[in-house]
Amino acid sequence: MPDSPSTQLGIQSEPEQIPELTISKTTSEAEMIAAHKLIADSIAQQRATLVRSLLYGHPNLTIPPYILLLCWLYSQNSNIATALLLSAGCTIAILSACGRLTDGYIGQAEEMGSKIGYETMMERVAVIARWGEEKEVIGVAVVEMEKKAGGGGRGVVWALAVRLKYRRRGVGRGLLEEVVREVRGRFGGDAEVVFADEHANSFRIKSIPKVFNEVFDKHERKIRSMLEGVKKPQT
Repeated sequence: MPDSPSTQLGIQSEPEQIPELTISKTTSEAEMIAAHKLIADSIAQQRATLVRSLLYGHPNLTIPPYILLLCWLYSQNSNIATALLLSAGCTIAILSACGRLTDGYIGQAEEMGSKIGYETMMERVAVIARWGEEKEVIGVAVVEMEKKAGGGGRGVVWALAVRLKYRRRGVGRGLLEEVVREVRGRFGGDAEVVFADEHANSFRIKSIPKVFNEVFDKHERKIRSMLEGVKKPQT
């Protein structure tokens, strides 16, 4: 009997092993350092997100003035090449202004990446998502355990960050589920778990109209909704 095409090509019939994802609390210094860097990087990434929001997020606010400027330049010079050249200069100026306007996130990322930022994280409980045989740290959730005077307590999620290429794959939800288990394992099955108002990514540039920061507010609402979805009492 002749070999099948797959045998002739040397293709194994057994499926490839899917890399393992593990999520649990960590006390490893190496993992804490990697998680700390991940949180600082997520703040720096907010700068790029805000620039995109300024340039493309609200075309009804940004495109019409640019078209009017281009028309004015053309009418003044009666030369389309000159008008395009000047508009290119305006584009460079706009990009530079956006970069300058969003510099605050670089400062925040540097502050979070400092020794003080690391010590702030160390005062809380860190839950880590690890991927593959190398146990690459691809996500982190940091929760503050708040004890109540009369007994019991609650968990306040201070940070949630997932490496860019692993987002929208359920890693964030898995981290929050593990956070809820940790909190309720310490304080009881009905312990409250909330997302902090002053969290690691709560910095906003006040000089920018709120409409451009909506991209962050929308993401925050999504996290809060996700947290509500995983907060089911343990049985």
